[in-house]
Amino acid sequence: MKFSSISKAIEGYELVDLSHALDDTKPGAHKRYSRITWMTPDMNDGFNAAMLFVFEHAGTHVDAPIHLAGVEGPTVEKIPLDKWVGDCLVLDVRGKKANELVSVKEIKDWEAEHGAIEEGALVLFNFGWPSGWNDLDPKDKFSYKGDPGLSKKTAQYLVDRKVKLVGADVPNLDASSDKSSPAHRTLLDAHVAVLETMTNLERLPSRGSFLIALPLKIIDGSGSPVRAVAYVQRM
Repeated sequence: MKFSSISKAIEGYELVDLSHALDDTKPGAHKRYSRITWMTPDMNDGFNAAMLFVFEHAGTHVDAPIHLAGVEGPTVEKIPLDKWVGDCLVLDVRGKKANELVSVKEIKDWEAEHGAIEEGALVLFNFGWPSGWNDLDPKDKFSYKGDPGLSKKTAQYLVDRKVKLVGADVPNLDASSDKSSPAHRTLLDAHVAVLETMTNLERLPSRGSFLIALPLKIIDGSGSPVRAVAYVQRM
């Protein structure tokens, strides 16, 4: 078999899975997804198949601008595909207290060590936070408590840097205590893509990985679950 130049270019890289599994057998945050058996050989069918009921923002997911009331912009199927792929930067912001925010100073300190955030970059924040996705509360199905996030000024700083996407391992880029969603509004107003509830970010280097997080092509979608992955150079 004759391999393409693209295949040859990624020979020295491995794929890292950055997505949580959708699992309706668990309580809490996972209940934004359900899978209903539809066809099985036991039901005299010649196939195995199920019907899915999925919240657009279930699990590892992206947000379109219209996710927030009052924000104008394209629905998820109209967002250019190149918004969801590209070179990504990973900022280690682990150790945050409940509802603590990432400051502009932290971003500048990271840039001083790793280089400036370039236009078109995809910027990911590794909070390492025990969110409602992993530390489940059966009585708290649709909210998260104490998650840290980005300040409005930090979100604006990233907008000014003209990044394409901002993502994190927390379920919400805004701290759980702030229901006005200032970081979301700042980013989505500027049509910066948002990617949330990621995992395995500690496996990515600060620079040098390539992210792919394509949403489903949902007409009028406010968001979509994604299978986010990154190419990382093999050690």
